Amino acid sequence: MHFSCHGDQSITDPSTGGLILHDGRLTVADLVRARHPDSVLAFLAACKSASGGAAVPDEVLTPAAAFQYAGFRHVIGTMWAIDDDAASDLTERMYSDLFQHEPLDARDTAPALHRAVRDMRNASPYRPSTWASVVHLGA
Repeated sequence: MHFSCHGDQSITDPSTGGLILHDGRLTVADLVRARHPDSVLAFLAACKSASGGAAVPDEVLTPAAAFQYAGFRHVIGTMWAIDDDAASDLTERMYSDLFQHEPLDARDTAPALHRAVRDMRNASPYRPSTWASVVHLGA
């Protein structure tokens, strides 16, 4: 599952944070109630989808954590805002790497993301805002 959208969070009520979609909000509370035990990968190309904010940077009620709680084995999220072009570039690199071999093996998600981030870092070492925000959650 891939989301490319805006994300937000509420420090006072983290369950109301989430993803802002065309037809409404997908909140952390919605995700926690959903159960998808056979789901493999969720890529959340949305600002701050894996962080709790300055007041609670390690807050566990994030959209990324909620996807994992709902059953997704691999979740990719961002720790802070990421430029749209950089997110698109990183996404293309990661998926191109991940889908090189058939059949898809989700265990390759973290290494594929690592290589995509490394390539972007090598191309723009002095612009960490374009590559350092993206993280993988899962095993």
